[in-house]
Amino acid sequence: MTAFAPALWDRLKSVIELPELDDERFATQAARLEHNDELQALLARWTVTKSSAELRDLALRGYPLTVMETPRSLLESEQWHNRRVAQRLEHPIAGPYELIGAPWLHDVELSPAPLLGEANGELIGARSEARA
Repeated sequence: MTAFAPALWDRLKSVIELPELDDERFATQAARLEHNDELQALLARWTVTKSSAELRDLALRGYPLTVMETPRSLLESEQWHNRRVAQRLEHPIAGPYELIGAPWLHDVELSPAPLLGEANGELIGARSEARA
């Protein structure tokens, strides 16, 4: 949650609905910073009562918060699969698995790790070329 500007703080308070947030300790940005540990405890107490889906919905409706995704939720994300950031791969020995690539390289086709010795030609060739 990031609500430094007064309008964002008021919007956040309106959805959280904790009377404690109206306390003088949280009236200004400076006061919130000074009492940050107490504020974080209050916000955490509210946050754990919500599901990721509820928090994501609030963020989509313009409230100043976001959801910290887990690796599992990213692997299951339809958006990440459609953008090819998360991909399902098949390893010849390990079998099927999912992998998250770098979001800025979403157009890169990921491949399974090579088997032992499988890349020797590439590696030895690259080493020979470096010596030449």
